[in-house]
Amino acid sequence: MRNARSFAVVALILLAVTSSGCLDKVWSYDFTADTAKLEDWHYNGNAEYFNLTDEGLSMDAGTSGRIFTPVLFNGDISITVEMDVVGDEQGATDFDICLVDKKLGDDENCVFVSFKNLSSIEENWIQGVYSPEVDECRIYRSEVPFLDKDGPNTIELDKRGNTVKLSINEKLATTFDMSIYQAQDYYLLIWMRESSNGNIVIKKVDVKYGGTITPDPPTP
Repeated sequence: MRNARSFAVVALILLAVTSSGCLDKVWSYDFTADTAKLEDWHYNGNAEYFNLTDEGLSMDAGTSGRIFTPVLFNGDISITVEMDVVGDEQGATDFDICLVDKKLGDDENCVFVSFKNLSSIEENWIQGVYSPEVDECRIYRSEVPFLDKDGPNTIELDKRGNTVKLSINEKLATTFDMSIYQAQDYYLLIWMRESSNGNIVIKKVDVKYGGTITPDPPTP
């Protein structure tokens, strides 16, 4: 098993591909690759709490952590996160996908979807946007729609202009407006919290984008 202190060489893939739509470029990262390592990303949390194996990236039981892309995106994007979810009523887990203007907890603008207490009777999910002056969110006090709580999933966050669509396993879950977001550029942020039994394993992240990206690699 590899951990945050013994990862192999980088698995950062930057691709330029031709597409029939406006999102004609791809940024991709495979956490199951032999070359993947935590240090390719900005991250909050103790590095020893992150577990990277050939199954993907997860957190130690009872811990949480955040990772931020080593690039800033601009313009329209479509983010797809491939992940496994394993949990039960005694071991719920949390998971967020966000677009933030600053990394490592200094953000002032954020677009997010948040899945709380997965697999428990208190399961709920939230969509929201905040800026320095305004905070808008909607809480759904129900199970996350279309999510497999015991297997593989794909979560897609699609931003076109000020409209954001969340799809889970290729089914539309919600659409919301992000017009109060004031920044032009954004990092992709993924946050995970593990309980004693709940477990989320991130397999791969694909970002299709139509604008530009600005490299911002972590400082060694």
